[in-house]
Amino acid sequence: LTPAEIRNATRVARLVAQGDDPSAVEAFLDEHLRRQCRLQGRQPPRRRRGTESIGYDRSYINAEPDPEATINALLGLGEGSVLLHGPPGTGKTALAEHIAREAGRSLISRPASQLLSKWVGQTEQNLARLFETAQQRGAVLLIDEADSLLRSRSSARASWEVTQTNELLVQLEAFEGIVLCATNHLEALDEAALRRFDHKLAFHALRPSQRRALFMELLRVTVGDRGGALSDEEQVAVQRRLERLDSLTPGDFATVARRWRRGAPDAAGPSVEDLIVALEAEERVKPGHGRQPLGFI
Repeated sequence: LTPAEIRNATRVARLVAQGDDPSAVEAFLDEHLRRQCRLQGRQPPRRRRGTESIGYDRSYINAEPDPEATINALLGLGEGSVLLHGPPGTGKTALAEHIAREAGRSLISRPASQLLSKWVGQTEQNLARLFETAQQRGAVLLIDEADSLLRSRSSARASWEVTQTNELLVQLEAFEGIVLCATNHLEALDEAALRRFDHKLAFHALRPSQRRALFMELLRVTVGDRGGALSDEEQVAVQRRLERLDSLTPGDFATVARRWRRGAPDAAGPSVEDLIVALEAEERVKPGHGRQPLGFI
C-alpha cells in the first residue's frame, strides 16, 4: 500500500462511515483497501497472525473428533458448516485457513465486532452482505467471535438481539459453500444454533507430545543453528518442565517466538532456559491457573 492509497481510503471513510463507531470505520477501511487491491491485480493486505511465526502444521492441533474426516467431507461436497470451539490460540483460525487452501478458494474472515452495529437492522444487513459476497466469490467464510452473534435467544433482553441471531441462522441454512464459525464460549450459543452446524470440532490445549515437538520448532525458529542440538540432560529437563504446562496452545508458542526474531548469525538469541521461562509465564496468565479444586482431604 502507498501513502496515497491510505489517504484516499481514509477520506472516503470520513464521508460514508456511520457515526464514530471505530469497528464500523475499521471494517469499511479493510474492505475498501481489499477491493482496491483486487481491482489492481494485487494480493489484498493480510494481517499477520501469531501462528505464522512458527508455521502451520495440522499435527499441532488437538481437536475432537479428528478434523481429518471433517476436512474430507467439506472438500468432497464443496459445502458444509462447521462450528469451531475451544480456548484462544488452539488453532481454530489456522484450520479455517488450511481448509481454504486445500479447497483452492480464498478465505473471507470477519470477527463479529466488524459485523455488529449500534443501528437497529444494520447488523442483519452486514450479515446478509457478507454471505452474499462469499457466495459470489465462491470463498470459504469464517466468522470469528460467533458467540456475539449467536447468543441464546431465551436470555435476550431486546428484540434486535433475537433478530440478529435469526438472521445468521437463516444465512447459515441458505449458504451454498463452506462456512465456519469460531467461538471461545460454546456455552453462550443458542441451542438451535448448535443444530445448524453439520460439523462441530472441540479444540483443546496441546498434548505433551505436541508441546515437545513445538518447543523444538520454537528453538529452531528463534535460535536456529546457533543453538545446536540439546544434550540428553537438557532434553530430560525440558520435557519435565513442559509436562507441567498443560494449558499451552500453539498461540502461546507463537507469542514467545515473536519476542525473539532470528537476527544476524552472530547475534545472541534466547537460551533454552529463556524459552521455557517465557512459556511458563504464558501458562501463569491463563484463566484459572493455580486454582485448587474444592474438596476434602
